[in-house]
Amino acid sequence: SFVVIGPDGSIGDVHVVHVFYQYGVGVDQRRVIHPEVEELTRAFAAALYAEGGFGPVCLQFYPDRQGHQKAFEINLRNTGATYALFLMGLDETGIMINYLLPESNFPIVTVSNAHEHTITGKSPVTFAVEDSAVAALTQHGRWRIG
Repeated sequence: SFVVIGPDGSIGDVHVVHVFYQYGVGVDQRRVIHPEVEELTRAFAAALYAEGGFGPVCLQFYPDRQGHQKAFEINLRNTGATYALFLMGLDETGIMINYLLPESNFPIVTVSNAHEHTITGKSPVTFAVEDSAVAALTQHGRWRIG
């Protein structure tokens, strides 16, 4: 889940994102509605602010054996998902600019139907190795001649 804590302690909208993995690599990110994770995210954000933290927050949750969500990673920073989040309607960068430089009136990008979007981030792929490359490796000990 993602949220931005303002320097004044305000807690922005919580964005819960389900990441789908293939072979340990996140390949799709989808915004979902998950009230328990939203509530936990707000509670963590309030606790982080009480300790002096503000800014973008990324919390990762996983259900325990009873199905209750447990946080296993907390990042008080932008993450590799910042661009995907932007495409799903959370403009972390713009929000932080306006918190820190309110006179800038930096435009915030929003997406009204962001929960309907699937964002593809990374994907593991394999590439065919051409016969000529295999022949070059076999004959010369390297992939290419030249």
